[in-house]
Amino acid sequence: MKDKAPLTILTLLITVVAIANLVRFIWNIPIFIGALLLPGWTGAIAYLACALLAAWSFKALYLLPSVSPLIFEKEQKSHPLSASQQKPHDYP
Repeated sequence: MKDKAPLTILTLLITVVAIANLVRFIWNIPIFIGALLLPGWTGAIAYLACALLAAWSFKALYLLPSVSPLIFEKEQKSHPLSASQQKPHDYP
């Protein structure tokens, strides 16, 4: 992956969800999903899951190499010439 933007946005979104679940746990806010009642303590479980996922995403984001324009130029220069740039062949 050469672009860090999608992973950065996903990591921040997961972090916000983890913080929201931590607040739900601390303030003991229940959630109603149809007829199902999820008590506030389930926010701790959701927080742990989201926090671990966010930490894993931050680690992946940190370990990704940053692509500088110079490296990108070297990659482009190392490719063979396109058909229009090649020298014409002398056929008998």
